[in-house]
Amino acid sequence: MNDDFSNYKVIPFPNLPLRLLDKGSNLLIEGRIKEAIPYLEKAEQLEPENPDILYTLIGAYLEQGNFTKAKMLLEEMVHTGVGDYFETVEIYMTVLFQLHEYKKITTMLTMLLDEDQVPLEKIDQYKELLELSRNLANGIDELPTSDVHINLFEDDLKTTIQNLENLDKNGIARHLPEIKEYLESETGNPFLKTILLNVLRENHYEEKVVVKKFNQTVQLNIQTYADVQDAPFPRKVKEKLEVLLVHENPSLLTYAVTLTERFFFMIYPLEMNFSSLDIWVNAILFVVEDYFDQHTDNISNLSEMEMNKEELAKAIDFITEVEQQFWITTQ
Repeated sequence: MNDDFSNYKVIPFPNLPLRLLDKGSNLLIEGRIKEAIPYLEKAEQLEPENPDILYTLIGAYLEQGNFTKAKMLLEEMVHTGVGDYFETVEIYMTVLFQLHEYKKITTMLTMLLDEDQVPLEKIDQYKELLELSRNLANGIDELPTSDVHINLFEDDLKTTIQNLENLDKNGIARHLPEIKEYLESETGNPFLKTILLNVLRENHYEEKVVVKKFNQTVQLNIQTYADVQDAPFPRKVKEKLEVLLVHENPSLLTYAVTLTERFFFMIYPLEMNFSSLDIWVNAILFVVEDYFDQHTDNISNLSEMEMNKEELAKAIDFITEVEQQFWITTQ
């Protein structure tokens, strides 16, 4: 593909990792573990060496019973030294016990004891654990791993993007029912749907497809509509933003353009039905300014009489909804 969507770059807004951590932590307190994890995973992606985020995410995985993901994070923390080393080691050994990986426990405990790295007050405890893990290792092997068949849309985001980017005409033909079903589904990832539409374009697929995103539906022939990077309405929004901000507030312009590109990438091709340029320019400005708590008056030079307040409010709410979905689903 010409565009490497797997390396899609964004500029995170200030304090976003901590906001995501707070949101995820509050959901955990409410017992909504499944909802909390995407927020914590996105926070970890933005600040991969923040121990508060890492320990909270590991705790969420353990609550969920996902010991494999917890193990992967803990191994990385042990390797990089992020967080309290012995706190991490003890959680790691607990997870290894849950996974019946007694040989790994034996190896780690032996190394720590032989190198005199264990705090004095923990030596007896670690020796007992070592004896237990040796006995278990002699009688029970680690759980065998098995290959899992990966369907087109049933893997992590990075792998799914790679699967889509590798599709050729024959692959599209084989997966066409699955592709159409995904594009028409209410629950499909809107980010992936945009990538999928681009794959269809590049492979010269010329039949009409139905696309559902954010409770809206459009039907189009992807060959006769503009590419996501060249769609006319988003381009006009960015041009108007540049006119308004390039001299008055260039730093705000950078964030406004970033938000515009992210928003229209997520909703593509719903913008084909958009009409009021001023509504969307002002909505983008409002959301960006809200991130920085620095709202300005009449920055778009539109009087209140010219602006449909109800439509503006709907646009702001829609952009906010799409932003939340972006940070949750692009992982």
